[in-house]
Parts: sequence; C-alpha cells; structure tokens
Amino acid sequence: MNIMEKKTLFRYIAGGIFAVSALVQLLNIVRYFNVLNVFYFIALLLIVAGLFIKNTLISAVGSGLYTVLALYRFISYGAFAQGLVWSLYNIPNILFWLMLLVSLVGNIRALGGVAAGIGIFRFLVYVSIWTRYDSLSSLPFRIVLDLLLPVAGALIMCFAIETVSAKVALNATRTTSSINANTAENIIERLERLKKLLDSGVITQEEFEEEKKNIIGM
Repeated sequence: MNIMEKKTLFRYIAGGIFAVSALVQLLNIVRYFNVLNVFYFIALLLIVAGLFIKNTLISAVGSGLYTVLALYRFISYGAFAQGLVWSLYNIPNILFWLMLLVSLVGNIRALGGVAAGIGIFRFLVYVSIWTRYDSLSSLPFRIVLDLLLPVAGALIMCFAIETVSAKVALNATRTTSSINANTAENIIERLERLKKLLDSGVITQEEFEEEKKNIIGM
C-alpha cells in the first residue's frame, strides 16, 4: 500500500467516525429536539461529505459551522456567567472545532493533533463536572460518544491531510515525470526517423549506429 492509498484509507476511516458521530447527534435530535442540535447534525454531515468525496472545503465549512455554533452556545449561555468550570468546558469546545477548521484550511496536520488533545481535555472537564453531581457510571454512553468520536475523527484525519510540502513534492514529481515522458517520446520519434533514413538508403549502417548512440546518450 503506497502513501496515497494509506491517506485515502485514513480519510475514509475518519469519515466513518464522523458519520457515527452524526448518527449520535441525530439520536440527540430525536430525544431532545432543538434547532441547535439540527445545525450540529448538518455541520457533521458536511465534514463527512467532504472526507468521503475528498473535498477539504466542504469539511472546512462543516468545521467552521460547528465553531460558530459552539461560540454561539458559549455566548448565549452567558459566557463566563456559568462559572469557571463550565467555561473550562465551553472554551476548549470552541478551540477544538477552530483548530480542526484551521488544520483543514491550511493543510496543517499538526493542528489536527492539537485539536484532538484539546478534545480529550474537554472530555475530562465534562467528566469532572458530571461527577460533581452524579456518579461516573451514570454518565450516558451517547454523551461519551458525542464527545470522543470527533476527537478520534480529528486524530485519524491528521494522517489523511496532505501537507503543503507534500503537495509541492507531488507536483514536482508529476512535472518531472511529464518531462521524462516527453523526453522518451522525443527519443523514440528521432530513432524512428533515423531508421527511415537508414531504410531509404540516405545514411549508412555505421552512420545509423553512431547517431543512435548520440540520441540515446542525451
């Protein structure tokens, strides 16, 4: 399996993870319908679509939408009015989606890893908040999935992102291959013309062999 095939595999795995996350969000809509959850679902679908059709822009739009929604939620709930603990959850929530957005737009693989780290911190903060009021065992599994699936998706997506340097190297390789292909075609054409001259008696066998060496030695 070459590098491009591996990137494609990681892209599909990341898309599958975000698809499951979208499914979890759909279950949230069924259980607790509100407009914000619908937009969360749409944002995740955009990320999934972009990953499966290899369109970074669509995934970036989904991440951007989720960033705006997280910021809206933070502001609408009174920002810091909820206290430091909830702010420690909401701020990383915004940063997670923002880092994911920047990593997609800028093809910066490292920021996908940063987003995953922020996502894990966000999950730990949520767990600490939950255990202040209830036992850890009572934490619904769908909430765990809702928080951790995007983290796993972001982490896998790191391996699917083509960095700027990788794209430059790929373009350089394609250019070199094109030049080599043109050179090979040129050599074949010149040899064919030379053979016709030999067959028509315009040049001798010795002249043919000498000129052939010059052409092949280019």
